[in-house]
Formats: sequence, structure tokens, C-alpha cells
Amino acid sequence: MGNLNQPVMLNYMITDGNALSEIEEIEAISASASGEKTIKDTMAQVRERWEKTDFTVVNYRDTKDRFIIRQVEDVITQLEDDQMVVGTCMGSKFVTEIRDDVEVWEKRLGYLGYLIEDWLNF
Repeated sequence: MGNLNQPVMLNYMITDGNALSEIEEIEAISASASGEKTIKDTMAQVRERWEKTDFTVVNYRDTKDRFIIRQVEDVITQLEDDQMVVGTCMGSKFVTEIRDDVEVWEKRLGYLGYLIEDWLNF
């Protein structure tokens, strides 16, 4: 029986409960929640890509304990793309509530870039 009364209560809240005068605030909250959800979804895609990324390494010449990285071009391209994606997320006005999580990935990808660069230089 309570479910039958919900539309009446919602109607009351919208018309008599002053919700119409708060429409701008409701829209702002909705836009913020949507923007945050988009960032969370984007970061989940970044995380998933890196969980599936493999590095190809081979023995350096005839050694058994030294390795070099191979076929790294695609990984570098992916890294650069994801760094740009994370940077865009960091610049969004909707990142406020999840900034710490996005910053973690910004640092991880930066560290990975340094690691790959050092490995290639070595």
C-alpha cells in the first residue's frame, strides 16, 4: 500500500515541497554526479587496460640473468594515451571527490614511463 502513495508524495515534494525553486541546484548536483561517474568509468578502463598489459622481455645476448625489453612501441603509445586521459580527468571540475584515486594513476603511469625509459637506455 505504501508504494501507491509514493507518486503522490513525489508530486507533493515537487510542487508543494519547493523542489521547483531548487531546480538549478538539483541540476548542478546531477551534472556533478554524472561527471564524476564518467571519470570513474574512464579510470576503470585505464586500470583494466594496464592489468592486461604484458611486457615482452628476452635474454640479453647469451646471458641468463639480464633481459631487454622488446616490442615496446605499443606499450609506449598506450602509456602516452592513458597519461593524456588521466591528465584530462585531473583537469575536470568533477574530479574533486575522486582526485586521490586519479592522482594515484597519474603517478603510476609517470613512474612506468620513467621505468620504460630507463630500461630502454640501459
